[in-house]
Amino acid sequence: MSPPRKLVVLDLNGTLVFRPPGPSGKPRKIHPRPYMNVFAQFLALHSGLDTMIWSSAQPHNVETMVDRAFGSLRSGLKHVWARDTLGLSQRDFSRKVQTVKDLNILWRDLPEQVLEKERYSALNTVLLDDSALKAHLQPYNHLPLPEYDAALRKNDLAAIEEIDKSAPGEPRQFRFDPSLLAVVGVLDELVRQDSVCAWIHADGLWAGFKDWVGVTPQSDMLALNLIPQEIPQESKGLTAPIKKKPRWRDRRKNLEDPSPSPVWFSNQLCFEHWVARGTKAAEKLGIVVHHGLPLSGSPNPLPSLTK
Repeated sequence: MSPPRKLVVLDLNGTLVFRPPGPSGKPRKIHPRPYMNVFAQFLALHSGLDTMIWSSAQPHNVETMVDRAFGSLRSGLKHVWARDTLGLSQRDFSRKVQTVKDLNILWRDLPEQVLEKERYSALNTVLLDDSALKAHLQPYNHLPLPEYDAALRKNDLAAIEEIDKSAPGEPRQFRFDPSLLAVVGVLDELVRQDSVCAWIHADGLWAGFKDWVGVTPQSDMLALNLIPQEIPQESKGLTAPIKKKPRWRDRRKNLEDPSPSPVWFSNQLCFEHWVARGTKAAEKLGIVVHHGLPLSGSPNPLPSLTK
Protein backbone atom coordinates (compact mmCIF):
# COMPACT_ATOMS: atom_id res chain seq x y z
CA MET A 1 0.00 0.00 0.00
CA SER A 2 1.47 3.35 -1.05
CA PRO A 3 1.82 6.24 1.44
CA PRO A 4 -1.12 8.69 1.52
CA ARG A 5 -1.06 11.88 -0.53
CA LYS A 6 0.42 14.77 1.41
CA LEU A 7 -1.23 18.15 1.97
CA VAL A 8 1.35 20.94 1.83
CA VAL A 9 0.11 24.09 3.59
CA LEU A 10 2.10 27.16 2.58
CA ASP A 11 2.69 30.46 4.30
CA LEU A 12 3.50 33.45 2.08
CA ASN A 13 5.31 36.49 3.49
CA GLY A 14 8.67 35.52 4.96
CA THR A 15 8.33 32.01 3.57
CA LEU A 16 7.79 32.25 -0.19
CA VAL A 17 8.09 36.01 -0.70
CA PHE A 18 9.51 39.14 0.93
CA ARG A 19 7.02 41.98 1.18
CA PRO A 20 8.79 45.01 2.66
CA PRO A 21 6.93 47.98 4.12
CA GLY A 22 6.16 50.73 1.64
CA PRO A 23 4.70 54.24 1.51
CA SER A 24 1.24 54.45 3.01
CA GLY A 25 -1.52 54.09 0.44
CA LYS A 26 0.73 52.61 -2.23
CA PRO A 27 1.02 48.94 -3.24
CA ARG A 28 3.90 47.17 -1.53
CA LYS A 29 6.51 45.43 -3.65
CA ILE A 30 6.61 41.66 -3.56
CA HIS A 31 9.87 39.78 -4.10
CA PRO A 32 9.64 36.00 -4.63
CA ARG A 33 12.24 33.92 -2.87
CA PRO A 34 15.02 32.40 -5.02
CA TYR A 35 14.00 29.12 -6.64
CA MET A 36 10.32 29.93 -6.18
CA ASN A 37 9.90 28.98 -9.83
CA VAL A 38 11.42 25.55 -9.18
CA PHE A 39 9.35 25.07 -6.02
CA ALA A 40 6.07 25.99 -7.74
CA GLN A 41 6.76 23.61 -10.62
CA PHE A 42 7.65 20.78 -8.25
CA LEU A 43 4.36 21.20 -6.40
CA ALA A 44 2.44 21.29 -9.69
CA LEU A 45 4.12 18.25 -11.22
CA HIS A 46 4.44 15.88 -8.27
CA SER A 47 1.60 13.39 -8.21
CA GLY A 48 1.78 12.80 -4.46
CA LEU A 49 1.15 16.35 -3.27
CA ASP A 50 -1.89 18.56 -2.72
CA THR A 51 -1.10 22.22 -2.08
CA MET A 52 -2.91 25.13 -0.45
CA ILE A 53 -2.09 28.59 0.93
CA TRP A 54 -2.78 29.63 4.51
CA SER A 55 -1.65 33.16 5.26
CA SER A 56 -2.38 35.56 8.11
CA ALA A 57 -2.35 38.49 5.67
CA GLN A 58 -5.47 40.35 4.54
CA PRO A 59 -7.34 38.56 1.70
CA HIS A 60 -6.56 41.19 -0.97
CA ASN A 61 -2.86 41.07 -0.06
CA VAL A 62 -2.89 37.29 -0.17
CA GLU A 63 -4.27 37.35 -3.71
CA THR A 64 -1.49 39.68 -4.83
CA MET A 65 1.24 37.59 -3.20
CA VAL A 66 -0.12 34.34 -4.63
CA ASP A 67 -0.21 35.80 -8.14
CA ARG A 68 3.34 37.07 -7.76
CA ALA A 69 4.69 33.83 -6.33
CA PHE A 70 2.87 31.26 -8.49
CA GLY A 71 1.92 33.03 -11.72
CA SER A 72 -0.06 30.69 -13.97
CA LEU A 73 0.68 27.79 -11.62
CA ARG A 74 -1.69 29.17 -8.98
CA SER A 75 -4.44 27.18 -10.70
CA GLY A 76 -2.91 24.09 -9.14
CA LEU A 77 -3.57 25.34 -5.61
CA LYS A 78 -6.51 23.54 -4.02
CA HIS A 79 -7.36 26.38 -1.64
CA VAL A 80 -6.21 29.89 -0.77
CA TRP A 81 -6.95 30.84 2.83
CA ALA A 82 -6.29 34.27 4.32
CA ARG A 83 -6.71 36.15 7.59
CA ASP A 84 -10.48 35.68 7.65
CA THR A 85 -10.02 31.97 8.42
CA LEU A 86 -8.03 32.40 11.63
CA GLY A 87 -10.97 33.02 13.94
CA LEU A 88 -9.92 36.56 14.87
CA SER A 89 -12.27 39.08 16.41
CA GLN A 90 -13.30 42.03 14.25
CA ARG A 91 -10.94 44.24 16.25
CA ASP A 92 -7.95 41.90 15.91
CA PHE A 93 -8.64 41.28 12.22
CA SER A 94 -7.63 44.87 11.40
CA ARG A 95 -4.59 45.18 13.65
CA LYS A 96 -1.29 43.43 14.17
CA VAL A 97 -1.72 40.61 16.66
CA GLN A 98 0.00 37.29 17.08
CA THR A 99 -1.82 34.64 15.08
CA VAL A 100 -1.73 30.86 15.32
CA LYS A 101 -2.43 28.32 12.59
CA ASP A 102 -4.31 25.43 14.17
CA LEU A 103 -4.33 22.61 11.65
CA ASN A 104 -7.42 21.20 13.35
CA ILE A 105 -9.32 23.93 11.51
CA LEU A 106 -8.16 22.58 8.14
CA TRP A 107 -8.82 19.00 9.11
CA ARG A 108 -12.35 19.96 10.13
CA ASP A 109 -13.44 22.54 7.54
CA LEU A 110 -11.83 21.75 4.19
CA PRO A 111 -14.47 20.61 1.67
CA GLU A 112 -12.52 17.39 1.09
CA GLN A 113 -12.92 16.51 4.76
CA VAL A 114 -16.70 16.69 4.45
CA LEU A 115 -16.82 14.61 1.28
CA GLU A 116 -14.19 12.13 2.40
CA LYS A 117 -13.86 11.82 6.18
CA GLU A 118 -10.33 12.25 7.53
CA ARG A 119 -8.75 12.61 4.12
CA TYR A 120 -6.22 14.94 5.70
CA SER A 121 -4.82 14.55 9.19
CA ALA A 122 -1.62 14.76 11.20
CA LEU A 123 -0.44 11.76 9.23
CA ASN A 124 -0.29 13.53 5.87
CA THR A 125 -0.22 17.31 6.48
CA VAL A 126 2.85 19.55 6.59
CA LEU A 127 2.85 23.30 7.28
CA LEU A 128 5.66 25.29 5.67
CA ASP A 129 6.07 28.47 7.73
CA ASP A 130 9.03 30.56 8.86
CA SER A 131 7.32 31.17 12.23
CA ALA A 132 7.59 28.38 14.80
CA LEU A 133 5.14 30.22 17.01
CA LYS A 134 2.35 30.15 14.43
CA ALA A 135 2.81 26.39 14.13
CA HIS A 136 3.25 25.57 17.80
CA LEU A 137 -0.02 23.66 18.21
CA GLN A 138 1.18 20.92 15.84
CA PRO A 139 5.00 21.14 16.01
CA TYR A 140 5.47 17.75 14.39
CA ASN A 141 3.58 18.85 11.31
CA HIS A 142 5.71 21.96 10.94
CA LEU A 143 8.47 22.34 8.37
CA PRO A 144 10.33 25.51 9.41
CA LEU A 145 12.70 27.43 7.18
CA PRO A 146 14.72 30.65 7.48
CA GLU A 147 12.64 33.79 7.21
CA TYR A 148 13.11 35.47 3.85
CA ASP A 149 13.72 38.98 5.11
CA ALA A 150 15.52 42.18 4.16
CA ALA A 151 18.94 40.71 4.98
CA LEU A 152 18.52 37.66 2.74
CA ARG A 153 17.02 39.81 0.01
CA LYS A 154 20.05 42.11 0.23
CA ASN A 155 22.38 39.13 -0.19
CA ASP A 156 20.45 38.01 -3.26
CA LEU A 157 20.71 41.47 -4.81
CA ALA A 158 24.45 41.45 -4.13
CA ALA A 159 24.70 38.09 -5.88
CA ILE A 160 22.89 39.49 -8.92
CA GLU A 161 25.39 42.35 -9.01
CA GLU A 162 28.28 39.87 -8.86
CA ILE A 163 26.85 37.89 -11.76
CA ASP A 164 26.46 41.05 -13.81
CA LYS A 165 30.14 41.80 -13.28
CA SER A 166 31.47 38.26 -13.81
CA ALA A 167 32.91 37.06 -17.08
CA PRO A 168 30.92 34.57 -19.19
CA GLY A 169 31.74 30.99 -18.26
CA GLU A 170 33.33 31.97 -14.97
CA PRO A 171 32.77 29.27 -12.31
CA ARG A 172 30.11 30.29 -9.80
CA GLN A 173 29.26 28.95 -6.39
CA PHE A 174 25.84 28.99 -4.72
CA ARG A 175 25.17 32.65 -4.07
CA PHE A 176 21.41 32.72 -3.73
CA ASP A 177 19.32 31.53 -0.79
CA PRO A 178 18.61 27.86 -1.65
CA SER A 179 16.07 27.25 1.13
CA LEU A 180 13.26 26.34 -1.26
CA LEU A 181 15.48 23.78 -2.97
CA ALA A 182 16.05 22.24 0.45
CA VAL A 183 12.28 22.20 1.04
CA VAL A 184 11.83 20.37 -2.27
CA GLY A 185 14.27 17.77 -0.96
CA VAL A 186 12.35 17.39 2.29
CA LEU A 187 9.03 17.03 0.46
CA ASP A 188 10.57 14.45 -1.86
CA GLU A 189 11.27 12.37 1.23
CA LEU A 190 7.99 13.13 3.00
CA VAL A 191 5.89 11.73 0.14
CA ARG A 192 7.51 8.36 0.84
CA GLN A 193 6.57 8.41 4.52
CA ASP A 194 3.41 6.93 6.01
CA SER A 195 3.27 9.57 8.75
CA VAL A 196 4.45 13.18 8.56
CA CYS A 197 4.22 13.74 12.31
CA ALA A 198 6.04 10.51 13.16
CA TRP A 199 8.84 11.29 10.71
CA ILE A 200 9.37 14.83 12.03
CA HIS A 201 9.10 13.60 15.63
CA ALA A 202 11.81 11.04 14.86
CA ASP A 203 14.13 13.86 13.68
CA GLY A 204 13.70 13.05 10.02
CA LEU A 205 14.38 16.69 9.16
CA TRP A 206 17.87 16.31 10.59
CA ALA A 207 18.77 13.58 8.07
CA GLY A 208 21.11 11.95 10.59
CA PHE A 209 22.94 15.18 11.44
CA LYS A 210 21.22 16.00 14.75
CA ASP A 211 24.10 14.60 16.81
CA TRP A 212 26.37 17.19 15.23
CA VAL A 213 24.43 19.85 17.14
CA GLY A 214 23.75 18.12 20.42
CA VAL A 215 20.77 20.22 21.53
CA THR A 216 17.01 19.84 21.41
CA PRO A 217 15.48 21.05 18.11
CA GLN A 218 13.26 24.12 18.26
CA SER A 219 10.11 22.15 17.42
CA ASP A 220 10.78 19.82 20.35
CA MET A 221 11.16 22.80 22.70
CA LEU A 222 7.82 24.14 21.56
CA ALA A 223 6.16 20.79 22.15
CA LEU A 224 7.42 20.83 25.73
CA ASN A 225 6.27 24.37 26.45
CA LEU A 226 2.86 24.49 24.82
CA ILE A 227 -0.25 22.38 25.38
CA PRO A 228 -2.96 22.50 22.71
CA GLN A 229 -6.61 22.12 23.61
CA GLU A 230 -9.15 20.50 21.37
CA ILE A 231 -11.48 22.89 19.59
CA PRO A 232 -15.18 22.16 19.10
CA GLN A 233 -15.87 19.86 16.17
CA GLU A 234 -19.15 21.41 15.08
CA SER A 235 -19.46 22.05 11.36
CA LYS A 236 -18.70 25.46 9.88
CA GLY A 237 -19.57 27.19 6.66
CA LEU A 238 -17.06 26.27 4.00
CA THR A 239 -16.90 29.65 2.34
CA ALA A 240 -17.62 32.02 5.22
CA PRO A 241 -14.86 33.21 7.56
CA ILE A 242 -14.52 31.12 10.71
CA LYS A 243 -16.20 33.08 13.47
CA LYS A 244 -14.91 31.41 16.61
CA LYS A 245 -11.37 31.94 17.73
CA PRO A 246 -9.51 28.65 18.24
CA ARG A 247 -8.96 28.04 21.93
CA TRP A 248 -5.48 27.30 23.14
CA ARG A 249 -3.35 28.01 26.13
CA ASP A 250 0.35 28.01 26.91
CA ARG A 251 2.50 27.67 29.96
CA ARG A 252 4.50 30.81 29.29
CA LYS A 253 3.36 34.21 30.45
CA ASN A 254 4.57 36.02 27.35
CA LEU A 255 3.85 34.38 24.03
CA GLU A 256 6.86 35.27 21.93
CA ASP A 257 9.00 33.51 19.38
CA PRO A 258 11.35 31.24 21.30
CA SER A 259 14.97 32.20 21.70
CA PRO A 260 17.08 31.00 18.77
CA SER A 261 17.90 27.30 19.01
CA PRO A 262 19.29 25.04 16.32
CA VAL A 263 16.87 23.69 13.74
CA TRP A 264 17.57 21.50 10.74
CA PHE A 265 18.63 24.38 8.50
CA SER A 266 21.11 25.69 11.10
CA ASN A 267 23.33 22.67 10.44
CA GLN A 268 25.26 23.24 7.22
CA LEU A 269 25.70 19.56 6.41
CA CYS A 270 22.01 18.88 6.95
CA PHE A 271 20.99 21.90 4.91
CA GLU A 272 23.30 21.02 2.02
CA HIS A 273 22.01 17.45 2.09
CA TRP A 274 18.44 18.62 1.49
CA VAL A 275 19.51 21.17 -1.14
CA ALA A 276 21.25 18.41 -3.10
CA ARG A 277 18.25 16.12 -2.65
CA GLY A 278 15.89 18.86 -3.83
CA THR A 279 18.00 19.64 -6.88
CA LYS A 280 17.96 15.99 -7.95
CA ALA A 281 14.23 15.65 -7.30
CA ALA A 282 13.45 18.71 -9.42
CA GLU A 283 15.70 17.62 -12.27
CA LYS A 284 14.10 14.17 -12.21
CA LEU A 285 10.78 15.86 -13.03
CA GLY A 286 12.41 17.73 -15.90
CA ILE A 287 12.51 21.07 -14.08
CA VAL A 288 15.29 23.49 -14.97
CA VAL A 289 16.93 24.42 -11.66
CA HIS A 290 17.51 28.17 -11.78
CA HIS A 291 17.26 30.81 -9.07
CA GLY A 292 14.57 32.66 -11.06
CA LEU A 293 15.67 36.13 -10.01
CA PRO A 294 16.04 38.76 -12.73
CA LEU A 295 19.44 40.09 -13.64
CA SER A 296 19.84 43.84 -13.83
CA GLY A 297 17.54 45.43 -16.38
CA SER A 298 15.41 42.33 -16.99
CA PRO A 299 11.87 41.66 -15.76
CA ASN A 300 11.18 39.23 -12.93
CA PRO A 301 9.54 36.22 -14.62
CA LEU A 302 6.46 34.57 -13.14
CA PRO A 303 6.66 30.83 -12.47
CA SER A 304 5.54 28.56 -15.29
CA LEU A 305 6.24 25.01 -16.37
CA THR A 306 9.59 24.68 -18.13
CA LYS A 307 9.20 21.08 -19.23
